[in-house]
Amino acid sequence: MVARTDAPSLPVGIPAPWHQVKRSVLARILVLPVAGVAGLLTARVIVSAIGVSGYGLAALVATLPALLPSADLGVGAAVTTAVADDRPREEMLGVLLSSLRVLLALSGAIVVLSLTLAATSMWSALTGLAATDANNWAIGLSVALFGLSLPLAIGSRILLGSGRNFMVVLLQGLSAPVVLAICLVGRSAHAGIWLYAAAPACGLLAMGAAACRQASRHCDVDLLLVLRRALSPSAQGSRIRHVAGPMAVISACLPLAYQSDRLILSHVSSVTQLAVYSAGAALFAPALSLVSAGGQSLWPIFVRTGLASLGGNLRRQFFTALTGLVAFGVVLGVALVLVGPSIGTWMLRSGAAVPVGLMASFAAVLIVLSAHYPGGMLLTDSAGLRFQAKASVAMLMMNVALSLVLARRLGAAGPVLGSAISVALCMWLPTLRSALHRLAASGRKSVPL
Repeated sequence: MVARTDAPSLPVGIPAPWHQVKRSVLARILVLPVAGVAGLLTARVIVSAIGVSGYGLAALVATLPALLPSADLGVGAAVTTAVADDRPREEMLGVLLSSLRVLLALSGAIVVLSLTLAATSMWSALTGLAATDANNWAIGLSVALFGLSLPLAIGSRILLGSGRNFMVVLLQGLSAPVVLAICLVGRSAHAGIWLYAAAPACGLLAMGAAACRQASRHCDVDLLLVLRRALSPSAQGSRIRHVAGPMAVISACLPLAYQSDRLILSHVSSVTQLAVYSAGAALFAPALSLVSAGGQSLWPIFVRTGLASLGGNLRRQFFTALTGLVAFGVVLGVALVLVGPSIGTWMLRSGAAVPVGLMASFAAVLIVLSAHYPGGMLLTDSAGLRFQAKASVAMLMMNVALSLVLARRLGAAGPVLGSAISVALCMWLPTLRSALHRLAASGRKSVPL
């Protein structure tokens, strides 16, 4: 028996991987300046309306969702894979139904908890802000609106699974202009601080609603029907825990590893080094978003090609994506090293110098993550995600330990170098080895028997 030689090069409806990556990266390049300008204008509008202290509160509230890195409990991964692998329609709808039920329950819990904390003035105690009704209700309303946005995130996951990540990236750019518009209206209406604090969550709601509309339009998914089924106790969903559970662990470990850098520096280094790190991180973030936009586009590509048993094509797509993303990461990393120190020092008004070593460490993290994305996107079934979850936990523990040691010796560059080493040793290399093993196994299935 021999394998078929007339199989299509890629499952119907999914573009070639490098084309997908390019579209998503170009979309991110278009979005970045719009979001950046809108963000700067928003800051100016808020400061002119409620002062610097009011802007500080609004900025604090905007970062609160980052404290919930696994806010969707990993169900987004189940949705993306269910849409990408072309399973029977009723089974896919069952996954959407179960996922939406989880998101609705989580959304309700966040709304109730947030408003309860506001009514009992607990938000002030948790954030260290002045215990005023204005502050408590501003935070409570913002977090409640964030909770309401969680079920709408299902639209973005459907678009990603259908091979339309570039749409997700473009829609993410909708958030910043919406926030700016709300703040402009609030300034004209002499609104209180609550409106400016809630504006970022409103941007998320607008983005989520637009994504759900596009998902229903382009992916032939009636989300209103899914919602009605989700609210019916008699409707049967599908199992998602085997995918959502590991993804929740991965989604929690990565942000915790990165967010811990500032906390470690604040304990073992100086305030100046913390400022230097923040300046470097501000330049690293846009570069990482470009790599992430391209890397995530590979998810549906690898799922569908693997299911079609196209072993040779899967290997070719994997190595094409790996080579392209690493090259892209190197280009961005070199740019960080060349221009990062001068721009970062200018950001700090020459009050402290951003060293080349710090930007080189950020460049190393960027290149390692670029190399990790193809393997990570290949291993998105339940077994692959369990493997990545264990690797992520190991990375988090090694990252914290290394960062504590290196921060004392190297200052701001220490935690960043610790991240590069821990991601390379605990995530990239093990994931690459597992991915190559899987590619070899898929190749054996497609050769003459």
